Amino acid sequence: MTEQSTQPMTWTAAIQAAEPSFAMPSFTLFGMGSLRTSSTAQGRFVTLKRRFVSASQATIDGAEWALWQEQDGVEVPVAAFREPVEPTPESVRTVLELVRGWLFDDWSAEHTQAAVAKHPRVRTLRSPTAVDAN
Repeated sequence: MTEQSTQPMTWTAAIQAAEPSFAMPSFTLFGMGSLRTSSTAQGRFVTLKRRFVSASQATIDGAEWALWQEQDGVEVPVAAFREPVEPTPESVRTVLELVRGWLFDDWSAEHTQAAVAKHPRVRTLRSPTAVDAN
């Protein structure tokens, strides 16, 4: 008797499956389970991090998406939110909207922060951001 194991869909695969025409910048491994996109011409990038905890705790904690901007060689967090470790159709739509707005639609930092503030699992950043509005 053999059991068929199903691998959970990764976030990058879920985004590509949901919207094949969306050209998410490529992710690279950034250490300790974190992924980071390449930077846009405006110095914007996104990170995706699963806490380095047990699988059961990670399911509770979720995966953290953070939207960043490089300013004068310094990486400044603009907004962050958590989504389930395993993407759902609804969570993929939410991530696509926020990531697209930040990386490609040139949302200002204030607009991005306001959009992320509506997210049920918004994360409070440790230090105030200093990103100028576009």
